[in-house]
Amino acid sequence: MSQAPSPSPGTLDPAQSVEGLLQLAHARAEAGDSEGAGRTFAAALHLAEAHGLWEPTARAQAWLAGVDVRNGRLELARQRLDRAWALCVDHAVSPLLQAEVGSQLGQVLVFQGQPGAGVAHMQRARLAFGELGHPTERDELDLAIAAIHTRAAQAVDDTPDDSEARVRALARLGEVRLGLGEPRSARDAFARAWETASTAELSESTQARLGLDFASLLVAAGPAHHPRAWQVLQALPVVPAPQRDRYDALVATLAEASPPDSAAH
Repeated sequence: MSQAPSPSPGTLDPAQSVEGLLQLAHARAEAGDSEGAGRTFAAALHLAEAHGLWEPTARAQAWLAGVDVRNGRLELARQRLDRAWALCVDHAVSPLLQAEVGSQLGQVLVFQGQPGAGVAHMQRARLAFGELGHPTERDELDLAIAAIHTRAAQAVDDTPDDSEARVRALARLGEVRLGLGEPRSARDAFARAWETASTAELSESTQARLGLDFASLLVAAGPAHHPRAWQVLQALPVVPAPQRDRYDALVATLAEASPPDSAAH
């Protein structure tokens, strides 16, 4: 009896093919063949995207992003992780993969100077790892987040009083605290930054961005803080065009909730 022919590539299950490529890529990576692993992951990514296999697509993007980070290609890593995160949000991927992608994205955002958004991703991932029974990953993120906060706080002490560097350090500390889910302490840091800005020499765009960030936190804190938000917005001498829409939105929100004692500009 003649042997049945092997299935042609076109009849193979795409999900199994992608999984096989991912396993092969991991094996090559563990064997030290980073170039071969990268090519295999790229092939898995192409096949997964072509067949709408969103979880393998996100996993491949995240793995390739890790390679990019190790090779100093942060911008490319960020692009891959943004795509992977969008897939995690838009499709039914596993909670573990979502936590892994969020953790990676958060750390890249911190490297790129966006500590608030980065720490927020890392904090969500830390909580998810704990709930999913992955204490090692949770503890690693605990240490990383604590180190980021410690560096941000130390940077404030290391900068001269009444300087632009102090203003920027306080704003960064506020962003980190906001990412940690601590809005009150974040407002305190931004309040100190705003007070320091009154005697520091800041560019118009820097002063506007700081004021808008502080006012946004005050608006979010509720009506009791709205008078202070009006004061901050009215104190801005100039609002550059790129930030005007944000300013107008804050003024409209405040005007609807609690009209100012005097007209804002």
